[in-house]
Amino acid sequence: MRQWAVFLLFVSAFVIIALFLSGNALNNALLWLTGVVVLFYTVETQGLRLEMVRQNEMAIQPLVIATIEDRETQRTAIGSESVLVLRNIGRGAALFVKISDVDFAELEGQPHVMKFDSIDYIEPGKDMVMHPNIFHRDEQTASRGYVSHLDPRYSYQSLMLNVMYEDIDGQRRESVVKMGKGGIRLLKHGRRE
Repeated sequence: MRQWAVFLLFVSAFVIIALFLSGNALNNALLWLTGVVVLFYTVETQGLRLEMVRQNEMAIQPLVIATIEDRETQRTAIGSESVLVLRNIGRGAALFVKISDVDFAELEGQPHVMKFDSIDYIEPGKDMVMHPNIFHRDEQTASRGYVSHLDPRYSYQSLMLNVMYEDIDGQRRESVVKMGKGGIRLLKHGRRE
C-alpha cells in the first residue's frame, strides 16, 4: 500500500510539473524530481537489504537457554535428580559453549565459585546436561553438583549465568540467564562484543 501511494505521488508530480513548466525550467524540474525518485529508491533498497541480512542471520542464529529439570542420571539408580540443562532453542548450532564462573554466597562459612565444563556444540532443538563443580576460593574442589543453588525451589539467592557461544559464521553470542531465587529468566541474548 505504501509503495502505491509513493508511486502515485511521484507520477502526479511529474504530470503537474509538465503542465505548468516549459523549456529549461521543465528540464530542471524533471531532473530534480528524477534525482529525488532515485534517492528514495536507494533508501528503500537499503532497507530491504538490511532486512534480508537480518532474516539470514536469524536463520543461523542459535539461542541457548538454561533450565533446571528433573532427570534420571547415571548417578541415580532409582528416581531422578535435578540437573542444569542448556537447551538450544535457536535455528542454528551453538558452537564452543561455555558458562562463565559463578561466584555465590558463602557455603559453610567460605566464599565459593561454581565452574562448568565447556561443550563443543549443541544442535538446534537439542540440549545438554551440565554438572557444575563447586570450588573454594583456594581452588580446591568442594564437591560436584550443588544444582540446588540454581533451582528456584530451593535457592535463597539469585545467580547470573553468562552462557557464551558462537554461531556457524563465527559470531560470538551470549545469553544471560538469571537463576535461583525468583525463578529462571532469560535477561539478555545476542551478539557479544
